[in-house]
Amino acid sequence: SASLYRELVSGRDDDPELQRFLRSVSMLGAKSLWPAILSGWEVGEWDKRKKLIKALIALFVRHNVIGSLENSKLENVVFEVARRLRSNQDFDGATVRFKELAPSDAEFIEQFKNARVSRQSTARYILREIEHCKRRTGEVAVEAPDRVHLEHIYPQNPRQGSQWENHVSAVDRIGNLTLLSSRMNEAIKNGPFGDKKPTYVQSDLLITKELAQFDDWTFDSVKIRQERLSQLALNIWSFT
Repeated sequence: SASLYRELVSGRDDDPELQRFLRSVSMLGAKSLWPAILSGWEVGEWDKRKKLIKALIALFVRHNVIGSLENSKLENVVFEVARRLRSNQDFDGATVRFKELAPSDAEFIEQFKNARVSRQSTARYILREIEHCKRRTGEVAVEAPDRVHLEHIYPQNPRQGSQWENHVSAVDRIGNLTLLSSRMNEAIKNGPFGDKKPTYVQSDLLITKELAQFDDWTFDSVKIRQERLSQLALNIWSFT
């Protein structure tokens, strides 16, 4: 299985949709998912592979990224499913097992409303999926990191005298993060919201353009935006 495993980890697949899922696993740094993915690719056809990897990513986002739960429990379930798939090819049973481990829909939404994501590629993945969910038609794709940067609306390194008292708990909140072209991002680096807002309006990305709805940027703004984004989470990271 070594050659297949190498292809999977490299994000290569003949099907563009499966390729995108494989690359999402790498963006998330979800190494613990590979045993089950490898089993699924060896024993299942396209539709079963798609269902499996979609459920695995939903599990990882709910359990690890948003829930901040113990990774060893997830690893145990993934290895268990990897073994069972090779013997019974029960892909529906695998999805049921993942759903049993993951936080419930209600728990996931509540956790999402307050989640912080400090790992840049993980934050990019979360925001990319939200952007694609908002668009629905799939006509616009988010560019690679060298073209589109992760932007902290309230900056990581605020100018002197403008740092919030709750800086540490606020700066990496999902509601404080967006995506912006590298050129635009360099131009507004560390500036206050009032200076950044005209640039946000020019963005082609909906999650960034919509920031124009806010008159000012405070911690309450972060919470309001994050609650709005949480309403899309179940559509993106579901087990159906």
